[in-house]
Amino acid sequence: MKNNVVKKLESVGGIEKNLFCTDDKKQREAGFLNIERMFNSRLPQSYKDFFAKVGAFSFLELVCVKCIDEGRFMLKDNKVSVGNFYCITGNDESSTNKVLLTFQEQLPIGVLPICEGELGDHI
Repeated sequence: MKNNVVKKLESVGGIEKNLFCTDDKKQREAGFLNIERMFNSRLPQSYKDFFAKVGAFSFLELVCVKCIDEGRFMLKDNKVSVGNFYCITGNDESSTNKVLLTFQEQLPIGVLPICEGELGDHI
């Protein structure tokens, strides 16, 4: 039986797993440790649990979220579309590690990008 989180994501916009991101538990744990070293802080267990259940994926249909901040590039009602959820392992363009290294001077300290947003922004 599918996990409730996966069922909910599928009902919202359908999901497609990132086939280039490994589901190997040891590699996933090593990815978490690497990011924790970068932050010098532990990742929330809720994020680790979410990633272990779902992994890296994209929605098959357009899915939008309401933003706290307002911006000129947002959709109606202060919303942005949600893109690919990053892989916790590896160092390619769709990995959390690559995003952290590439945008380290632009991201506030303590912010963990988990997916792409509108116009290449990070959520």
